[in-house]
Amino acid sequence: MKFHRFQAEAWLSDAQVIAMIGGGSAGKTTFGSFWMMREAEAVEDEYLITVETKNIANQSTLPRFLKLSEELGWGSYLSGKSEFRVRKNGSVIYVRTLDHPRLKEKVIEGIPARAVWMDEAGLSTSKAWKLARARGTMKAGRLLLTTKAYLTNWLYQDLVRKAGRIMLPDGSFRLNPDGFQNYFALCFTSLENPKFSRAEYDKAMKEMDPADFAVHFGGQFVVLRGRVYQIVRTIPREKIPAAFDDVVGGVDWGSTNPAALTVLGVKDGLTYQVAEFEQSYLGIDELFEIAKDFTAQWRVRKWFADPSEPTNIKYFNDHALECEGADGSSGYAISRVRGRMTAGRLFIAEDLKASIDYLESYHYPDDGGSKPVKKDDHLPNSLGSAVTGIESPEAASGTLNDDSVRESMTNSPTRETRWQNIIERPRSLLRR
Repeated sequence: MKFHRFQAEAWLSDAQVIAMIGGGSAGKTTFGSFWMMREAEAVEDEYLITVETKNIANQSTLPRFLKLSEELGWGSYLSGKSEFRVRKNGSVIYVRTLDHPRLKEKVIEGIPARAVWMDEAGLSTSKAWKLARARGTMKAGRLLLTTKAYLTNWLYQDLVRKAGRIMLPDGSFRLNPDGFQNYFALCFTSLENPKFSRAEYDKAMKEMDPADFAVHFGGQFVVLRGRVYQIVRTIPREKIPAAFDDVVGGVDWGSTNPAALTVLGVKDGLTYQVAEFEQSYLGIDELFEIAKDFTAQWRVRKWFADPSEPTNIKYFNDHALECEGADGSSGYAISRVRGRMTAGRLFIAEDLKASIDYLESYHYPDDGGSKPVKKDDHLPNSLGSAVTGIESPEAASGTLNDDSVRESMTNSPTRETRWQNIIERPRSLLRR
């Protein structure tokens, strides 16, 4: 196998975490297959491949991996167990998809893998990233992430921005002396694959929406069009006040879908999200216990909940947690959240990764519908419900101006400047 320059750099890297972010057909899955087999053949142990959905696993990751295995005699795949047995030394490679209807990303818990490969990692949640990182680091192992760029979610915020070394699409390197020196990120276009047609690339550039082209062929991060919240402000936990004038909670009920809780504290007209919770398959009694713990920890005055489940609201009230209905997905709730964020009066603790990811991906449909797309909306809805319960004046003055506060904004840069714009925020940290 002759690697292109980005594959070669990743192959030679001794970084503990490597993120290969490239356009379609740029050789990410092929590289991941070789990388995982090299790790598994080096030491007899357990290894892990994660893929966001069964469709991606069955249509892309596994066919490529197994085709190479057949050609090169790597071993055998036990489809019933979703395990690959390495012929050379008996290592086991577990293959897990993260769309299990009940467990989702928890399917990888309990696997102490020496190395982990996350294919199409940008589609996975921050929870999956944390779990995969924990699986790999239990044995001081390594992690490889292969993916298109997709959104500026945890992949961009927690890995690319914080990588000690970045290889940009033009082949240049930028170093981040304040970043994690064991993180290496590489961003490259589909044209790095010598078999990829330049004519098809140029045709796609002319015909496709610039944002779609950047993701699918350019290896470039873009902001989501039609985002509900154009600004999502985050703040370090240590910058949040120790005490509040008022504390409220928001609830989005769930069963097979996740239930979600959000806790907001208000101080001097500014609002801070200090806690989050999201989990599927919870009974009302189990969710109540979580809300009860949050109430004791944060001194929540009152809970505001999705009004579609009046029996659940009654359960909270009957068990001494004051609760009333408030539709967090309504235009009214969304406008209140948007107004506070835009005015610099609502901040999300930067360690609440799920809330940040979902707020940044919460969007309206492409056909211009007025209702947000109902996908990963449980935490945004619980935030909306909580905000409706805040009694501090809407016209509260003052904003928090601090370099530690991060803003995520949806601008619409041109195709020629999109990479420059999206990398602009960490550019001050990066040096050749």
